[in-house]
Amino acid sequence: MGKEGQTPIQSPIKDAAVIENLRKIIEIRDEVEHTFFVGGDILFGALFQACCINFEKYITEWFGSSLSLTKELSLVLQFVRLEKEQLVELEKSNLPPAIKTIVDEIQESEFKDDSAFQFKVHFTEVVSSKTSADIHCLVSHDKSEHGTPYAIKPRDYARVTEKEIVKAVQDKGYKNFKPRDHQKCWKERWNTAKERNEHARQYGEVLNKRQWFWYKQTWLKEVLEFCKKAGEQFK
Repeated sequence: MGKEGQTPIQSPIKDAAVIENLRKIIEIRDEVEHTFFVGGDILFGALFQACCINFEKYITEWFGSSLSLTKELSLVLQFVRLEKEQLVELEKSNLPPAIKTIVDEIQESEFKDDSAFQFKVHFTEVVSSKTSADIHCLVSHDKSEHGTPYAIKPRDYARVTEKEIVKAVQDKGYKNFKPRDHQKCWKERWNTAKERNEHARQYGEVLNKRQWFWYKQTWLKEVLEFCKKAGEQFK
């Protein structure tokens, strides 16, 4: 994979997208060696990410899983929150001509949609209606033959109040089910609110530092089972 005019190094890698990925990274390295500019991590992040995944793939294929880095470096966490305005300013910034040329070549490359060339991810901020907590989803946009689309998503259950749980249970046919019955239901498992807050994490969470919200997807079915065992009491 030598430069033009040099004898190319014979590589055991046959995937053209992987080879082109390495070519571009070498080209970037050569151009930025004596150049200062900002935003390289954003401009070339997908290229670098693909290189990391390709490295892991081939090092484990050639030398075994004992050299895998997935346990130590499986996921990178972002420490800076990017705002839309930052990205707009980056697009308007005056990049060095050589860097601008590489950016254009990447965008026009025949491998641009191949995850072995550049691995694109999309961060989406999901804001719950009950809290302003940030929940980030990481989704692969790869549709090529080299990778499988996947998603890493945190738990994102619908958070509801006790009043909403009681209403949902009543809508299921238990018209006589009241808030006091719901409290009896959860107190059969946890004696106090403090104990519930500490041990019922699969069913809800404390928000705004004091109010407990139930996860509708996991808790409602438990309450319905409680009503079912009660026979005709709540109908």
